[in-house]
Amino acid sequence: MRNLAYRRGSGGIGIVWLFALSLLPAVLAGAYLVHDAYRTERTRLELQALQTARQLSQTVDTALAEARGRLLVLAALPQLRPLQAAAFYQQAKAVLAHDQLAEAIVLIDGSGQQLLNTMRPLGAPLPKTGHQELLERTFRTGQPAVSDLYVGGSSRRHFVAIEAPVLDQGRVSLALDMGIPPERLGRILQAARLPDGWVAALLDSRGIIISRSVNAARFAGQPGTADLLAHMGGHAEGTLASHTLEGEPSFVAHTRSDASGWSVLVGMRRSILEQHMLDTLTLNSALMATFFASGMALALLFTIQLRAALRQLGAAMDAAADGDADADAPPRGPRETVRLALQFNRMQLARRKAEAQLRLAASVFSASGEAIIIADRDANIIDVNQAFVELTGYRRDEVLGRNPRLLNSGRHDKAVFAALFRTLDASSHWHGELCNRRKDGSEFVCLMTLNAVRNGDGRISHYVALMSDISDHAAQKEHIEKLAYHDSLTHLPNRRLLADRLQQALLAAEREHRQVEVCCLDLDGFKPINDRHGHEAGDQVLREVAARLTGALRPNDTAARLGGDEFVLLLTNVDASHGSDAILERVLLALRAPITLDSGAVVEVSASIGVASYPLHGREPDLLLRRGDQAMYMAKQAGRNCLRHFQQPA
Repeated sequence: MRNLAYRRGSGGIGIVWLFALSLLPAVLAGAYLVHDAYRTERTRLELQALQTARQLSQTVDTALAEARGRLLVLAALPQLRPLQAAAFYQQAKAVLAHDQLAEAIVLIDGSGQQLLNTMRPLGAPLPKTGHQELLERTFRTGQPAVSDLYVGGSSRRHFVAIEAPVLDQGRVSLALDMGIPPERLGRILQAARLPDGWVAALLDSRGIIISRSVNAARFAGQPGTADLLAHMGGHAEGTLASHTLEGEPSFVAHTRSDASGWSVLVGMRRSILEQHMLDTLTLNSALMATFFASGMALALLFTIQLRAALRQLGAAMDAAADGDADADAPPRGPRETVRLALQFNRMQLARRKAEAQLRLAASVFSASGEAIIIADRDANIIDVNQAFVELTGYRRDEVLGRNPRLLNSGRHDKAVFAALFRTLDASSHWHGELCNRRKDGSEFVCLMTLNAVRNGDGRISHYVALMSDISDHAAQKEHIEKLAYHDSLTHLPNRRLLADRLQQALLAAEREHRQVEVCCLDLDGFKPINDRHGHEAGDQVLREVAARLTGALRPNDTAARLGGDEFVLLLTNVDASHGSDAILERVLLALRAPITLDSGAVVEVSASIGVASYPLHGREPDLLLRRGDQAMYMAKQAGRNCLRHFQQPA
């Protein structure tokens, strides 16, 4: 019995050890999972911080681009050439009244002296600019630029500025500044609504803090930490373990803007991650000790949900990084990922609002009734307005980066455009009419004004084109010209156009020693048709005769109607050895064919043709027409339905 009892006791102890040993892999796996979860969570948070920094940098760039667009519009106002201080001062104040970013607009000359400052009354004494290096670069390059943080000469407060050149006859004459206080840029950081323990900061190209989402006033104008500045010096973006200016250990992500040279930092206290992992370890330990199987199932479910949520969030972030402002993350999965997704969606909403504000700020450009194209010096389109979209049918995104030649209708040869660009290179201005083609293939005539914008070196930096649709005017002009030069019934050339073509043909024949024949044609049997079937039937016969004449002649010949049933055929480049008899016999044959009227009646006509040849029968248009008419009467007398050449009377 003792042996049995021993064995039972030993079995119980063995089971205990076996259970303990069975827990060892779970404990080791739990420890590994805790460590892996720490790394995963840190990687996730660093990625989140980096993505947040990128989004904030993009939002700042969008706000600066919007402000730069408004500043460029102001810099192009005529009140600056020459300077009309009072008028421009009021215009600048009006712009600032609706501006959410800028606080001041300052006009500066080449020496750095402020000429006008909206923060001071008009005419008040003004100091020199607080960013002389930026001014010198603007006058040197002729390009807009963004300053680092500086102290304003008038307000003695921190500012950053966007500066644009004021061009006068292709040269920089003045500089126009838009002063932005750091606290307004700080609103962009604060609008991101970062989680507790997170901080965002905006640094200029020197690493000086412009603004922060927290404690902005305390640290503005101070440099970032040494280790952070060293890392930023070697990397445009990245993550590192550092500490905040408040002295708290943190993980920091940073990214630098190519547009401004500024960097956005997003950091989170390391204690957040450590506390999170400690809580997770405590919870997991308790679950393993009491509900191991349930804990494993819940952990598996949690992992699946977390990874699915992160995949969805990552896909939304990737789409946003590729420029999709409408990409939102579905708020699914664990609470943290839902919160992150909602935060991301709020950032996307802020981005959409910022882009909407940019479009609103460009209303001066967009609301123009004339289509406007702005292109870079390589003639690649960088912006168009709504009037352009409505006129051409192309969406804005379809033309950005493309050459304006996509509007070419093909109706103008290369010589036209060569002359255009010669004029543009010489005077920086061209004005005229062009025929262009819309996206749907339809053509329109536009009145275009094209200007070349030159930098301080006199080289072209941009092109600006304004187009107005004058198709109705051109069509009306074309219709009037057609009425003036064509017969309204048959649409054949009339006497006026015939005279012009005959004159041109004789000049060409004289140069090239060619023969030209003037053939006067009169219909036989037309009057009875008019009398019997009415004038409408007569008009139908004349239209049919015109069509048959056009079909029987060569492409370079002309059939004209002088009136009634009188026509003239102008045959150019006639072979002197064979003459035009074969062509005219083809005409006679075509006209003899029966004509079926709309009433069902079938009628027939023929023609009598008289031919006068250049230079044999004369060299003047009127003489050739008279002698052709005389020959036509000879054909009438010969029995009609035939042709006769002019013969001098015996």
